[in-house]
Amino acid sequence: MKKYEIAEELNIDQKTLTNWAKNRPKLHKIVMEHFDKNKKEINNSVQLNGNNHNIGTININSNTELSHAIHEEIQKLPTKKIEYFYHLIKAETLKD
Repeated sequence: MKKYEIAEELNIDQKTLTNWAKNRPKLHKIVMEHFDKNKKEINNSVQLNGNNHNIGTININSNTELSHAIHEEIQKLPTKKIEYFYHLIKAETLKD
């Protein structure tokens, strides 16, 4: 997770995380390790987000590097494209 995402999750300003890194390094390390652990646990799913809302989650039961790469690339797209690809993928999974 990026620092701004962690700050949002904790309902704090991003500057607070920066201050913790400087002034309370042990606390900062614990927080960052917690979110790093959570990232590894959910690495087999891709969350699709657009305009600050969750469009959907797709589970990938294979290469975690692939799921991470897909997530990174999809987040670069405009919301409408993300929604389009999400529904396209969901439709494909329903065919089986």
